[in-house]
Amino acid sequence: MNPTDIHVIIRYRAQPGQAETALRELAALVTVVRREERDCTGIIIVQRDEDPCDFTLLETWTSREAYAGPHLQTPHIQAFKARAGGFMAGAPEITYWREGCRV
Repeated sequence: MNPTDIHVIIRYRAQPGQAETALRELAALVTVVRREERDCTGIIIVQRDEDPCDFTLLETWTSREAYAGPHLQTPHIQAFKARAGGFMAGAPEITYWREGCRV
């Protein structure tokens, strides 16, 4: 990992009863992003143990601009956004982080 990389934390909430669909859709999206977007250097999907409708994506990108610009305009992101209303409870919360220190 490069110290100039940006970490993007994306929180999603699935609609009640839609956790399995949301996880399947997120996993399919991550597969495409990792295969097609060189500026993405890693993605982990975590699902809250106490609440399976609560998802967080932990993403690493070469820059904030790469994530917020070209990535969000890709056909696969646009298609996911169009489908997400059927299984997500609303728009995700997106925050940007830099590595503070390594211990």
